[in-house]
Amino acid sequence: MSTVVAVETPTGIAIAGDTQVVDGESVSSDQFQRVFDVRGVGVGVVGESGAVQQFRQWFDVALQDRGFEGDDTIDIDAVARIAARETERAGVDAVVGAHDDDGAASLRQIASDGRVLDSGVAALGTGSAVALGLLEALDMDEAANDPATAVRNVLETVMERDVDTGGEIDVWTLGSADQAEQGVRRFGEEEAER
Repeated sequence: MSTVVAVETPTGIAIAGDTQVVDGESVSSDQFQRVFDVRGVGVGVVGESGAVQQFRQWFDVALQDRGFEGDDTIDIDAVARIAARETERAGVDAVVGAHDDDGAASLRQIASDGRVLDSGVAALGTGSAVALGLLEALDMDEAANDPATAVRNVLETVMERDVDTGGEIDVWTLGSADQAEQGVRRFGEEEAER
């Protein structure tokens, strides 16, 4: 199933996921994207690969239908309600990131039954138990300096311990409303060794 982790800090949020797909007992892909940007909303999704792709499509259409176009009008609570309907429909678990009413970057975890959880950390998938322990042990002051590195380090440790988590790592980041930088970046073995 793979693993997605996310952290919310005072300076921004980061969502990371691995790129491996396991079918039965063999790896069928090391390049599957489960962390992506949809109209300015960061999303990390775990579930069967077809269901993840279906969720992404449905979520994109739902945001478009409601007029979300990746600008400052996106609110995390509205996004979470939309995502909740689509996770339930697709049968996946997800975490979404966007700005809140005050312009701060914020996370919501959404279960496959549509429940929305407001938490500063999230761990989904087969490596979630290991990841959650690591996320809860994070030094949040240090994580605030570089949320992307914090989640990447957590996911690298999970990859060492969970056979269903592997491949490369995609990381989506978002700062406060006055910071323009956001998007997905892929980290492979070359970057991890630096």
